[in-house]
Amino acid sequence: MRSRNLLISGCDPGLAVLAGRVADRWAGQRVCWVSASSAAALAILARGEAHVAGAHLFDEEAREFNVPFVRRALAGRPMVVVTFAHLEEGFAVAPGNPRRIRKAEDIARPGVRFVNREPGAGARRLLDRLLRMAKVPASAVKGYDRLLGGHLQVSQAVAMGAADVGVVARSAAVAHGLHFIPLSEERFDLVFPKEWSGDPRAARMVETLEGRAFRRELASLGGYDTRQSGHLVTELP
Repeated sequence: MRSRNLLISGCDPGLAVLAGRVADRWAGQRVCWVSASSAAALAILARGEAHVAGAHLFDEEAREFNVPFVRRALAGRPMVVVTFAHLEEGFAVAPGNPRRIRKAEDIARPGVRFVNREPGAGARRLLDRLLRMAKVPASAVKGYDRLLGGHLQVSQAVAMGAADVGVVARSAAVAHGLHFIPLSEERFDLVFPKEWSGDPRAARMVETLEGRAFRRELASLGGYDTRQSGHLVTELP
């Protein structure tokens, strides 16, 4: 990874805004966003193939976002966790919601075609949690095993009529002109090695997160709460 580059892996479409804002403000600073599920992004970071990983994973036992997963994926390695934004996740459906989908039980109705995210995705974990709470077996959901690799891809499948519903960030539903049924607000964090804290690229990234221009643009996509963007969640271990 070249010294002027910043490579971020993660699934949220808002990462494109961060990439653009950093590149626009600092000449010669190239920011590359590689789409990956939250678990995959942490694994990429652990292998040293990215500078930063983005994640929104809820640990039901700890009742906490992301930090328990960072501890496990990067065990014993000093890490910094900062908030990117809080985001809304929910069902993306066709305009007008013709299938009248409101809650998890509804996607198991006959004739409803679902499209899922891969294991390790925050959206997949949210869906599985809601299905367990509703006592709906995954086998009852037509399309549970049909997997796509990102929020925008799932929204595109619904927009094209290839599926009736999928779980996405609100911004992805808005981008494709879909109706959105909110299910959860999740904290999307950025994770990077503590040893990298003194690197100018890290400082520029955090400064951008805290800036008004970034926050306005991100909020304009729909479904983002940016009041804690750039906030230090924790330093590990």
